[in-house]
Amino acid sequence: MAKSYQEGLQEFWAEAEKAYENMFTAERQSELKTFTQREVRVYEEGRRLSRWLLERHLEQDRDSQPEADSVPCPKCKRPSGRKGEGREIRPVTTLIGDITFGRTKFHCKHCRKSFFPAGLHLGIAPRPAKP
Repeated sequence: MAKSYQEGLQEFWAEAEKAYENMFTAERQSELKTFTQREVRVYEEGRRLSRWLLERHLEQDRDSQPEADSVPCPKCKRPSGRKGEGREIRPVTTLIGDITFGRTKFHCKHCRKSFFPAGLHLGIAPRPAKP
């Protein structure tokens, strides 16, 4: 279920507060003596917040997370059904680091292929088949 804008904003502020605490609390000050240490901490916290934002944005993308029980197969265009319950979690390497992405899996009984509409919509390359 999608969160309201206000709920999402509250979660973001909680994450931003963690970043601020990692920079400015008294316990953390002893870890940040040199310019390089400070720069690295800012970089790490920025990447962490960026990954958090990207994961939340993907969660709420209705176009990449179909709610329908059937979607057209990308190969034969015939209706295909959901495979399993819930979403399959996939790690994705991005410019800002690794994130996880939950996707709904569908299966075409005609082609005998499983696919993820989210990957097709977002342009995420399929993983190689498992041996």
